Amino acid sequence: LNLDCKVLTKVLATRLQVVLPSIIHPYQVGFMKNRTSTDNIRLLLHLMWLSQSQSVPITAISLDAEKAFDRVEWPFSALRWLYFNGSLYYNSSNEKTWQESRKDCIQKGADLTIINNREEQKYLWIGLTDIETEGKWKWVDGTPLTRSFWDSKEPNGKTLENCGQIKNPNLQNNWNDERCSNTHNWICEEKVSL
Repeated sequence: LNLDCKVLTKVLATRLQVVLPSIIHPYQVGFMKNRTSTDNIRLLLHLMWLSQSQSVPITAISLDAEKAFDRVEWPFSALRWLYFNGSLYYNSSNEKTWQESRKDCIQKGADLTIINNREEQKYLWIGLTDIETEGKWKWVDGTPLTRSFWDSKEPNGKTLENCGQIKNPNLQNNWNDERCSNTHNWICEEKVSL
């Protein structure tokens, strides 16, 4: 009987897959393709921060989903998102190329970080590149580089090194131009609009 229920559930879910996203609220994540509970965790953390910073009370209701799934995967840790100066930052726990790092950030609704001050220089891959035009460095949002923290004798990679990277976060001038195919940790930045 248990197997029959699972088969019937799978058949119904497959048939309803087309129509469900249009009739279920965007914040409902259970059983919805391409929706994960991590999206709601980020939203909840943002609402908690907003409540505290604006002194606005909030109410959050969480339904127990413990028995709703045969297994639950948590590939994303909400605690890795930190708030600083109007942005949420995600610290990577592994290394990827510059392009893979940027793709990961975009999938999270963010982008590689844009350095506006010394305090943001705590990570490795940053959203800076001259891949389109050699020597013309710009941020991932298209704005040109106006303030920089290049290490001495940097950038020096010419056409071989086109991605921005932080060598040593303990130094003030610590940027390095690096081969985009090398792997490093990275930081995603998502602007928070109030």
